[in-house]
Amino acid sequence: MDSNIVCQRNKYHSFIIWLYNQKKESLLPEKFRNQIPHSTASTWRNINFDDYIGNEFAKLNEEALNYLEIFEKHQKLKTLILTFTKVWISIHKYVQPNIKRELLINSIQQLATILKTNLACKIFNMSRASYHAQLAQLKYKCDNSSLSLCFKKNPLQLSPYEVQTLKNAFSNDHFKCWPGISIYYLLLRENKLNISKSTFYKYVNILNLQRKWKKQKENYLVLITKKPNEYLHVDTTYWKLDDGKKVGIVFVSDNYSKAILGWNIGLGNSSKNVLNALKMAISTIHQYHPDHPCSIQIMADGGAENHTLPISQLLQADSNPVLSKVIAKKDVCFSNSSIEAVNKIMKRYLRIYKPGTLEKVNFILPTIINNYMFERPHGSLNGSTPFEVYTNQKLTMNFSKQIKKAYYTRIAQNKNMNCMICS
Repeated sequence: MDSNIVCQRNKYHSFIIWLYNQKKESLLPEKFRNQIPHSTASTWRNINFDDYIGNEFAKLNEEALNYLEIFEKHQKLKTLILTFTKVWISIHKYVQPNIKRELLINSIQQLATILKTNLACKIFNMSRASYHAQLAQLKYKCDNSSLSLCFKKNPLQLSPYEVQTLKNAFSNDHFKCWPGISIYYLLLRENKLNISKSTFYKYVNILNLQRKWKKQKENYLVLITKKPNEYLHVDTTYWKLDDGKKVGIVFVSDNYSKAILGWNIGLGNSSKNVLNALKMAISTIHQYHPDHPCSIQIMADGGAENHTLPISQLLQADSNPVLSKVIAKKDVCFSNSSIEAVNKIMKRYLRIYKPGTLEKVNFILPTIINNYMFERPHGSLNGSTPFEVYTNQKLTMNFSKQIKKAYYTRIAQNKNMNCMICS
């Protein structure tokens, strides 16, 4: 070997040596690490830097390396977060309604520790004011409140007494066949619960008091009358008895007031039932409107029981008032939906009482009709009963003063509640 040739050793930066000593050589490229002899790397790992002056300042490098190590390990995390955020913003309106409110607020609260609150709220499509309001509700959650809100901090909510009044009304067997709007007007009229209609339905939904009745949507022209006895409707509905036979129940109702003016019960489908129901209706008209000046149109469907000779003779025999009969959707463009609505309500009562014999039907039907006519306020009549409207009773149905009075009473009661959360 030529004596002039000297083997030159590689010189490494002290930072490289320190990385090996701290067992963080994985931060270096693999190709570069493969060029370092194993013996050299082993020597570096065994160096004791505690003997070096100023070693305590090496923690600054160590902290920076920890961040670098995390970044290298999750170098795609930033792209992933940005992509997830874009996807969430595009689908949140479909997903967010299914997320529980408490989980949603907690998620925003966690994001707000690393992002600005406005940005965290924007990701969940919520205003900052709404976020803080809902956060306060969760913070001051009250188990005694139907809304889970502190009574003292939210005194506008219904008081426990008012909520109990609402529950009692819906659980009362006497009102089982009544829709919510009828219960609402009854409580207003009796000065037991003075709230707006929207507040009433809000609490009905919160307390899960909804009536489970299916409403059938029909396309038909609505007949609108301006006073009682302009148009009457007649129709037959059926109720099955325990022995399999069907009872035919005929109702005659007034279009304007929804009042039942006449009715009759008989086995099967008989024109005699219709005739007797019409006789009762005419008698009712003479009783409450003896000087009725206008003619009355009686609307029926095309069933044969409605168009017999005795019925025609009955209508022609009475000239005060003048009575004439028309067939729905044939002589006029209107349907007989008004009386069909009455039939549905009557069936609702019958399903509750379940009369199994003709005698029981005859016994219970007057009670049902009395409840419908004289006790049950109708939403379509703005809280009046059919009898009140049919007899032109001028009632004061303005409840604004008592609602306003109850408003201030409610605030005072709720502010005086003994609350363990905020006291």
